[in-house]
This record gives sequence, C-alpha cells and structure tokens, in this order.
Amino acid sequence: MYSKREIVIIYAIGKEGPFPDTLTKSLAGVPLLQRAINLALEITINSQIYVVSDTEEIDLISERSGVVSLIKKDLYDLFANFANESIIVSISPYCPLLTKRDIINALKVFKNNKSNFLLPVKRTTKTTVRYWEDREIVKYFASNLEKEAVLTVCPDFHIFSPQVLENNMSSLPSENRTYFELLSKSIEIRNPEDWWVCEKFLRRKRIIFRVIGSKTIGMGHIYRALTLAHEITDHEVLFVCDEESEMVVKKLTGMEYRYEVFSKKGIIEEIIKLQPHLLINDMLDTKKEDVSILRKKNIKVLNFEDFGTGAIEANLTINEMFDKPVLEGANILWGKRYYFVRDEFYDAKPHSFKSKIESLLITFGGTDQNDLTRKILFAVKEYCQRKGIKIFVVTGSGYVHYEKLKSEAEKFDKSFLEVTHATGVMSRIMEKTPIAIASNGRTVYELAHMNIPGIIVPVNEREKTHAFASKKNGFFPLNVFNKNTPNEVLKTLSELVENEALRKKHFDRTSGFNFKNNKRNILNKIEELLD
Repeated sequence: MYSKREIVIIYAIGKEGPFPDTLTKSLAGVPLLQRAINLALEITINSQIYVVSDTEEIDLISERSGVVSLIKKDLYDLFANFANESIIVSISPYCPLLTKRDIINALKVFKNNKSNFLLPVKRTTKTTVRYWEDREIVKYFASNLEKEAVLTVCPDFHIFSPQVLENNMSSLPSENRTYFELLSKSIEIRNPEDWWVCEKFLRRKRIIFRVIGSKTIGMGHIYRALTLAHEITDHEVLFVCDEESEMVVKKLTGMEYRYEVFSKKGIIEEIIKLQPHLLINDMLDTKKEDVSILRKKNIKVLNFEDFGTGAIEANLTINEMFDKPVLEGANILWGKRYYFVRDEFYDAKPHSFKSKIESLLITFGGTDQNDLTRKILFAVKEYCQRKGIKIFVVTGSGYVHYEKLKSEAEKFDKSFLEVTHATGVMSRIMEKTPIAIASNGRTVYELAHMNIPGIIVPVNEREKTHAFASKKNGFFPLNVFNKNTPNEVLKTLSELVENEALRKKHFDRTSGFNFKNNKRNILNKIEELLD
C-alpha cells in the first residue's frame, strides 16, 4: 500500500497536443512537461509522481526528473494499489500558469470539506444584451449592456479520492463535489496564440510596492506608487502594507491590484515569502538591516524619499523632493529631475499670465490632519469676496473635517466658493486657478508644472525640508503652521494679488518646469534593476 501522501498524476499524451512536440517544446526556457513535473515536485516526493506517456521523448524527461513514467494501461492497474486515504492530484501539463499556491490552498479546501472530488473554477463576466421590446432590430448602447459574474470550470488540475475511480463521476452526489476559485491565471494551451500569451506571463517578474498611508502621513506615497504601477504592464505588480495603512491601501489599490497586509514586525519575512524580483519601498525611512536581508535573498530594492540607514544599502534610492544631497551614496539620486506628475497632468493646459486674479485654489493634501483648509479659508474669504476672487477648495479622501466644511460652505454662493472632496482630477481645478495656497508636498510640483505661483505652508517639520518651494521657483514659503500663519497668508495673498509686477516675476519663475518626461526615466531605472 502507498502512504497518505498526495499522489500526482500528469497525463502527458503527446499525440493529443494542439501541435507537434507541444510537451517537449521549451516555453520561456523550460519544456512544457518539465514545468508540470517541477510543480508536482513542489507538492510531493518524486516517487509519488506518475507521468502517463506515449513517446520516448516524454519518457526521457520523466526519467531525468526521477518520476515514474507509465502507459495508460499500467496507470489503471496502479489505481487499485492506492490506499483509500490517499489524495490524487491530476495536473494538466497544458496549463503552465498554475501555481503551487493554488494547489496547496485547494488541497486544504478538499480536506476540510471532506469531499471526494474538487474542481477548480475561475470567475469571468458574461455580457447580456437587453433587446428593445419590438425586437425588430438588435440595438444596444452602454446602458443596454449588463454584466454578471460567471464561474467556469478550469482544466488546470483536479483533486479526488480513490473512491471516485470506482464510480461513474457523473453519478456522484453534488454534495461530494467541491469547487475552488483559482487565484492565478488559467490559460490552457490549445493553439500558438495561447502559447504566446503564456510565455508572456511566464517571463514576467514580480514587483512589490511597499507603501504607507494614513490620516497623519497622507496618501502621496500610494499615489506615486500607483502612477508607476499603471505603467508596468509587462510584469506582475502587487502592494504590501502593515495594519496601520490597511484601510487606505485597500481603498486606493484594492480594486486594481492584489494587496497583502502584514504585521509591521514580520513584514520583511512575509515579503521574502512572496519571492519578488524587485521591492519598491515608498514608506519614508528604511533600516539597513531590513534592506540587507532582502538583498541577501537576491531581491533588488528601490527606495523613494528615504533618509534612513537603508537608503545607502538599497540598489537605488530616489529622493526627488530634496535638491541638495543629505546622505552620501553613489546609489542615491537627488532632485526635481526625478519628480514626475500623475497621468492626469499630461494633457492639462498650463496657465498663461493674467493681469487680473479671478480665482484661488486652497488645498492641503489628502488628509490635512490639522484642518488647515478651514483655518486658511476663513482667514482669506472676506478679502477674496471684496476682490471678486472665487475660491476653489480641494480636500482629500482622508480629510475628516469635510462634513463640517461642507455645511459651512453651503452658506456661500457657488459663484464664490466651490468645495471638491476626494477628486481624481486635480488638474481640472488647477486649470481654473492662477494662484494657490497649499501644503509643501507633491502639490507644489504640480503647481509649478501648471505655472501657478503660490503661498506654501508646511504642515510639519519634514515638509519644511522640501526646498523646492522657494522664491526662486515662484513660491512664497512660510514657516510650519502656527497661530500667526493665517495673518501671514492673508498679507502675502494681498501682495500677490495687488502687485502685478511681483506676481509676474513669480509666474515667470514657474514657467520653466515640465515634469511629464521624468516618469519614463524612473521606469527605465526599474527595468535596469529587473535586468
């Protein structure tokens, strides 16, 4: 009798392949059959793996891998020797995107449900058309299309108990069947086009973005990571964070990318388990010991906005918001030429100079935990009313004072005050506002890109170190917010509005900036690290 270990069967009949030598042909450098055997070896020992063969070439691959090669007739004789406690996993060699993770998880479901047969399924969407009542002609527009989720059975693998071999599967009671939803891609190679797609997937590398985001930190790190992730189409991208950032990361990335949440204490070990080729840290300062462990595991590391000891240890660190080097290291890139704007700014129209100011933007980032938005708004609103300046206020999704602001804003006519919350198109509002009052984060670069001089108020000491917001670049930098700040903002705003020559000088200083092309430079750096 055989042991209780999982028994893997690979049905490798070459003549049934979609084209000649399918199973022995190399896919992304590894023969198709060998890929299935390698996967089986991750699940059980080689003596428990059986390849059903019909050619000498397939026998040779099996022999060199140390697994058992059988003809179809011998396999059925072998079934009788399997112990009832054995679990049989049948793997299709024509589904090369199947992963160990899926099979291991499916085995857990199979055992927990105590079923006799498990089928993998994948979720797809089926589009149905609503016909016009007269049905004379099929007319449909976007409003006439409906999508519904559909689960379809996949051929990648099956899991069953030896008892199934003694019965007609179609006669099994439905309660003895279990369905398992695949997490990985499921593509069965049936033609050369499928082969090409699978090869494209298999040559991908895994990139992990480790990000932070909260009411106190803001969401700029996540937005930057997403801007890069949207451009990375040839590789697999996923996000990782700790529990403190879970809600924000889930909200901003969960619909587009797989994300994982780990405890801060064990996050490095969990990242290593995910086996990335590249880890991109956008989480402020990193530690040398953490980066060192990753690099010893042959994981490349790229850090953004990092002054920690890990900045020097990383393969590459990019501190684009600091023009003057603070750390020594040949692997650290500094300055605004590495800053890039979000995609929405690519087609946005920068301002030309106007002699009269008719509108003003007030924005303090994604969270504005100190509620500077309301404090500044009420400091300048009377002045703006007298001067006929419309105020556009933009708050982020993490701004907890929004409801209070909204109720206060309703007292004013929309022709004077317009509040926008959690917008994904800041550029549209910036196109309407030739001057601004903002915090000293990434927004300053967006203002410069749009030729908008502004009054810049750092919300904390770290923001104060962002030296780009200077008079030489067209901005009026103030100190970190304090009780005197509202008066300082009002005084500076009146100078900016009423002194056309002063405003023209600062406008000219912003007009030389364009941050559209820098993203390609960063993406090239990423590709260099992956190569």
